[in-house]
Amino acid sequence: MIKTDFFQIKFYACNWLSLAVLICVLSGISYSIFPSIGFIQTANAQSDDDDNVTPQTETSEQMRKRLADEKRKLQAIQSKRKGVNKQVKELDVERGRLNKLLIEYAQRIQKSEGNLTSLESKLSNLHNKEDKLRQSMLKRRVAIADMLGLLQRMARNPPPIMATHRDDSLKMVRSAMLMSNILPKLKTQADSLKSELTNLVSLKTTITKQSEQLRIQNAEMESDQLRVKELLQEKNSRILSHNKELQEFEQRAKSHSKSVASLGDLIAKVDLEMKRKTELGAYENQLVVDEKLAKEKFGNKAAVELTPDEKRKAFIDPGRIKPALPFGKAKQTLSLPVRGKQLRRFGDKDKYGSASKGISMQTRANAQITSPSDGWIAYAGKFRSYGQLLIINAGGGYHILLAGLDRIDVKTSQFVLAGEPIGVMKEPDGFSAADNKAKAKGKNGKKESKTSSNPVLYVEFRKDGRPIDPNPWWSGNQVASD
Repeated sequence: MIKTDFFQIKFYACNWLSLAVLICVLSGISYSIFPSIGFIQTANAQSDDDDNVTPQTETSEQMRKRLADEKRKLQAIQSKRKGVNKQVKELDVERGRLNKLLIEYAQRIQKSEGNLTSLESKLSNLHNKEDKLRQSMLKRRVAIADMLGLLQRMARNPPPIMATHRDDSLKMVRSAMLMSNILPKLKTQADSLKSELTNLVSLKTTITKQSEQLRIQNAEMESDQLRVKELLQEKNSRILSHNKELQEFEQRAKSHSKSVASLGDLIAKVDLEMKRKTELGAYENQLVVDEKLAKEKFGNKAAVELTPDEKRKAFIDPGRIKPALPFGKAKQTLSLPVRGKQLRRFGDKDKYGSASKGISMQTRANAQITSPSDGWIAYAGKFRSYGQLLIINAGGGYHILLAGLDRIDVKTSQFVLAGEPIGVMKEPDGFSAADNKAKAKGKNGKKESKTSSNPVLYVEFRKDGRPIDPNPWWSGNQVASD
């Protein structure tokens, strides 16, 4: 037992001794074989200490410079931002000024056109009366000549008044009896002739005055038209200089017009691009949000309608860059795009028996066309049988189509305001520009009637691609007369 314990103790002692020797050996080998490890660690530790100490002395010197540089950069950025903000405000003011002037001059031109049409109608009536009066006098020329001849003979051979021979007395009585029947008729004819001559002189005087008013009104209108042309050129040059994408968009729209199968396809394609390239997309998204909020607030109840005064105030700002009102809420606020006579209403049968999808209005030659509402120009150019076609996207799925123009003065994707000039109508058939400038005068200086050949503007409203009646949108007495 004791022996066994000894051997066990000896075994354990030997093991512990061997373990101690092994540890010493390994320690010596590690230091002899890898002396660089300790050096590297020491160097790294020293480097870390250097990093922690050295920058503290440099920061105090460089911090002021760095802060000064950052301050200068911040001031430069703030200065640039102020300059950009100032430029944006100046552009907004300039855009508002141009829009206001364009709308005012377009209104003056359309008012002048209405006055000219009224004056021309009055002159036409006066000329007709003059013609009828002259024809009446020509027809009675023989009777008037006989009457005047009789009066002249009576003046040369007056009947005796004092006491005369019996034969003379008998002639005098016979003459008196004859004159008692003739003189009333002569007097009636003389009074009628005098009245007609007086009316003729009055008509000629009125025609002269009306013609002068017509000349003055036409000169004012031509001056306004020239001013509108200059303002449009200025606005378009500013738009193109600040947004080159308009030209690219216009080219793509023309390309679409050649490849699409129908007008509906054309509208769908250009709308997709407009929502990506203009503020139309953001505006339509806002309309959706507003509609949801209105449903949450009012439920199934109808939203509160704006008063006419509230609607009118919404259109005051000429610098706006989105519609003043959602098109659906703009009923009874829009003005007709032109002064003229309505030839066909919405739903009337055309010459082929089909119901009209819009309204047709006969206009003056070179009549000024204005935008009926705020909106983005979706398309401007020729399209198949429509000729010069203008499509305005008013937002919310509403579109306005205008066809029959001779010249379009706006660009595709451009935002336009209600009342802003957007184009001009054609010359009437059979007249050149020089003829119209000379007022198409014929013989005797009278204006020849060519109403049957005057240009016609076609106006169509669409909602989600389907034609709708535009009548509820026109304001007050804006519905064209028949």
